[in-house]
Amino acid sequence: MDGGNNVYANSCSQEDVQAAIDSANDGDTVIVPAGSCVWNKTLVITKGLAVRGAGIDKTLIINNMADPLIDIVTHNDAVRVSGFSFNNSLYVGNSAIEIRDSIRVRIDHSEFINGLRSVHALKRVEGVIDHNKFLNCEIAVGITGDNDLSWERAIIPGTGNSLFIENNTFIITNNFPISQNEPEQQIYQQEGARTVTRYNLFDGSAYTDGNYLAYDSHGNQKYYNETSDFRGQPLVEVYGNEIIAHHSYRIIDFRGGSVLFYNNSLTTLSRSMPCIDLTEEEAWSSHFTDVGLDTEWPAEDQITNSFFWGNSYNGDTTERVKVRQANSECEGIKSPLPCCTGSGVGTCDDTFIQQGRDFFLHEPQAIGGRSIYTNRQGAAGNDDDGTLQFIPNEPNAYYPYIPYPYPHPLALIDTNTSTPQQCVHKADSNCDGKVNVQELINFIKKWKKGEVTIRDVIGAIKKWKNG
Repeated sequence: MDGGNNVYANSCSQEDVQAAIDSANDGDTVIVPAGSCVWNKTLVITKGLAVRGAGIDKTLIINNMADPLIDIVTHNDAVRVSGFSFNNSLYVGNSAIEIRDSIRVRIDHSEFINGLRSVHALKRVEGVIDHNKFLNCEIAVGITGDNDLSWERAIIPGTGNSLFIENNTFIITNNFPISQNEPEQQIYQQEGARTVTRYNLFDGSAYTDGNYLAYDSHGNQKYYNETSDFRGQPLVEVYGNEIIAHHSYRIIDFRGGSVLFYNNSLTTLSRSMPCIDLTEEEAWSSHFTDVGLDTEWPAEDQITNSFFWGNSYNGDTTERVKVRQANSECEGIKSPLPCCTGSGVGTCDDTFIQQGRDFFLHEPQAIGGRSIYTNRQGAAGNDDDGTLQFIPNEPNAYYPYIPYPYPHPLALIDTNTSTPQQCVHKADSNCDGKVNVQELINFIKKWKKGEVTIRDVIGAIKKWKNG
């Protein structure tokens, strides 16, 4: 990805960067100098090359339009964007980078301020988003997959056939744009997305004005509308992340497909304990459509072959996985849940999602059973294209599970970069991998204003002492 010749843009203006890209060949690196530039036109990348700024806070690009700053369509060609600060504060509902149908992508060592789906991956996108800082984004990374085509590919964890999101920092503070109301999940995926989210810091500890939502995997809520092929996710893997919220009503949300969620730390500083929500949209999708919804197991694209283990919840290692709405809640309630059809009657989440059949509170094992699709993956037996069957006397699905090598191979191609390697702590404001004296002083000032906790300050002091 990094190689070939260096092509130098005359400035950070969109026109100069586009001219450099147009003159470059596959394999070249376009070098963008330091500066602050306002862009009124989208930068288009259709070649296999690298575009590198001078680093966070050095090459600043400000979005002044209702379109993405960068549009990437490279298919099989490798592309990299690195070393920028992207600011969407003028158009908070926009993307900074939009990627379509590209399977060798790296977005790294950059900063994204505000924006809706600041990085937006559409259709089949594979590669890695790593070592970035996302600050006050409505949705930081949005993934909109290729729907039926995604479900036609093999569902096998531990491979590189996903978009990897690793070693990033996702921060929400009370400076979140009020025009956006409460932020959505920082990772938001739908329509057949395939992702691996690992070793990130999700930090909502200073966001006291609302709920911090870290992660959502959508289901098939619009699938039965004749105008839509809206699918859930076939497979997501989430591990090794630190997730901190001041408070949250739904910090993690899964609505379909297979999930491997392990070795994550979830912390809430106020109100209720964190937990993982499981739900089936066919139990409450009547406000989208009342045609074709399943009323008994299985449902289309539902949660299946899912595993939760090794996580901690405010330091407690007992798994806290909640099936959101239960049929028992339909009995005698004054305000029925969306899944309740009458007093004591319903087709709620636990009709479809049950521990020991659809999800397990341990890693994949040699016993315990697994579910298989008899024909079309995702099918629920509504047509002649197969259904989901549970086989109790076989090993769990995906046993033995081995995660994909870390770090992602694309992140190893060029390790000699002048841009920051990782934000090691919230106090590490420039993401250079350490906390210096000035950063520590500034962080203590935030604590005095009530923006961070004393535990955060203690952690910052430890990082400062360690150099």
